[in-house]
Amino acid sequence: MGRAMAFLGLLLFLTGCIAPAETPAPAGVTASPEVSPEIPFTPTAEATEAALLQATAIARRAAEEGLISASTAGTLQEIGHYGKGWMASLAFSPDGSRLAVGTMLGVYLYDAATQEEIRFLPTGSSVWSLAFSPDGGTLATGNWEGSIHLWDVNTGEKRRIPGYAGGIFGLAFSLDGTHLAAVSCAQRTDRGCTRGGVGLWDVATGKGIGRLEGHTDWVVGVAFSPDGRTLATASQDGSVRLWDVATGEARQKLEMPGAEVRSVAFSPDGTFLAAGTSDGVVRLWEADTGKTLQVITAHSLEVNQVAFSPDGRLLASAGDDGLVRLWEVPGGQAWRTLQGHTWSVPAIAFSSDGRILASASWDGTLRGWDLASGRERWRIGAHILSVTSLAFAQPSLLVLGLADGTVRLLDVPALRERNVLYGHTAAVRALFVSGGMLVSAGDDQTIRLWKLPGVALQKVLRGHTAEVSCAVVSPDGRWIASGSKDGTIRLWETDTGREAQKIYAAGQVHDLAFSPDGAFLASASEAGVHLWGGTSGRPMRAVRENVVAQAVTFSPDGSLLAYGSSGQIEIGDVATGSLLRTMLRQANVLELAFSPDGTVLASGWQDGLTVLWETRTGVELAGLVGFPYGIPLEVALFRPVIAFSPDGTLLAVGSWDGTVRLWGCQ
Repeated sequence: MGRAMAFLGLLLFLTGCIAPAETPAPAGVTASPEVSPEIPFTPTAEATEAALLQATAIARRAAEEGLISASTAGTLQEIGHYGKGWMASLAFSPDGSRLAVGTMLGVYLYDAATQEEIRFLPTGSSVWSLAFSPDGGTLATGNWEGSIHLWDVNTGEKRRIPGYAGGIFGLAFSLDGTHLAAVSCAQRTDRGCTRGGVGLWDVATGKGIGRLEGHTDWVVGVAFSPDGRTLATASQDGSVRLWDVATGEARQKLEMPGAEVRSVAFSPDGTFLAAGTSDGVVRLWEADTGKTLQVITAHSLEVNQVAFSPDGRLLASAGDDGLVRLWEVPGGQAWRTLQGHTWSVPAIAFSSDGRILASASWDGTLRGWDLASGRERWRIGAHILSVTSLAFAQPSLLVLGLADGTVRLLDVPALRERNVLYGHTAAVRALFVSGGMLVSAGDDQTIRLWKLPGVALQKVLRGHTAEVSCAVVSPDGRWIASGSKDGTIRLWETDTGREAQKIYAAGQVHDLAFSPDGAFLASASEAGVHLWGGTSGRPMRAVRENVVAQAVTFSPDGSLLAYGSSGQIEIGDVATGSLLRTMLRQANVLELAFSPDGTVLASGWQDGLTVLWETRTGVELAGLVGFPYGIPLEVALFRPVIAFSPDGTLLAVGSWDGTVRLWGCQ
């Protein structure tokens, strides 16, 4: 759960749930003038016979050419997949032959010697904890939804043990493999977790054999002593507790005031006990007496996990600062720092022979470090962090923006990584391709211009004072418009990078779109949906006010404007301002895109679904579930990001779980 709390923090970070202070227009600046009164919407007549004939012709062409259209959307199939889900847990098998990695999708089993993938175990939700049985034949996994699964490592067969409704965030087998301990939250209220959960199960029967009471907050780490008599638990209530396994009584309570305990581990001989805490400290005790031996300032940020080497001479720690550090036991002297990860390291594990330390990071890599030299021996990629933006550069090239600040280029349809662009220091929220130029923008408050196909950085545009949510290029390529949580829309000259206009939008700006002729710039913001002059920035029309609008887009011919707010999508006529149709769902729409032929409107929703609608009628055509085993609970705070290929044959959907899925007609 230490990693889960970091995850919840990441949720808020990625979704931008904290609103900035309202930004007033400074004196002397041409700020957002008063917009004209909202034009009331009135329904229009049904489609004419000519329009129906045209639709029939479009349907025939779509079927022949494999285009995504109103007539083919219901037949879409997933035809490609990139990413294995970002990582949360890690364990070597006792004999060192296999490496299990818990991700947002399930568990990947790798051959430890060759790093080849052996098997994928679909758990149906993110795996925050896992543990091998002492004989290596069984792998226990705990997921966000509170289920414990026992997997036969050789066959992939599983059986389920009821766990805790609050999720499973730590697992440990007893030395003889007969008992399994799991930790979580046993009682939650509107004030959070008020009673930690520690449970013991009989592995053979799957029956619960005891609950240990005492912790007052999430319990996030667990370890059996080597002799199997003592169970250590780590909690966010700031304590480590030692329990008598036979009686269930608490033997000792080790307190760390002002810090949350993230991880706990016994040394192989049971002499020492170590814990990592939220204040970046690693503590070492005598296990029998509870005497403090070392208090080590180990990391600049939270310590996510601690682990002893098989010979007990070294203690490893992994932190949110991206470092893996090794300490001598019991002296606590710094022995080595393993550097290379570019983001938080939630999990580490020693190989059984003690020669390799594996580390899993939110930078998307799983790395094996040679402890003798401190050098990286191997690396496994594709476990990327959340996909926060998407754009096709051409039908055969897909561009991804990730939460770690990287921009990645993938060949289509193989979805092989061609290049990685570095520069942004936080999530990349927007991507736009115009001719030979790629524009990226993100939470680091910058807009970056890259030249294709060589992808050289050309310019960095600075001026926004908060995260940049969106960036688009005018049809003639002369202007870049950007919207930010600072409440402004800015127009930039593409050639010079000069800021030419600043528009005050009276609230955070979530999305922007130029009309195909460049006459209008549409904005979706906390103040509603508005149309502005495409190059002048002058207010033209208030399309919808008094709503928090999240997404806006023009149809390819420029005649329609689609926009989304809480629970609904509306499509209006640009020329008349008339409302043509409304589509409702019990979720928030966060992303919109028209198919190139204009017959389909794709929408990404906060419940994780991508829904396709017929533009002409507003009828739902298909719902694409990006999660093959159901929608996990944690998806509710992440938006799917969507993009059609320029030729209209593919729809790409990126997700919070670190994957991109390609859909097409088959």
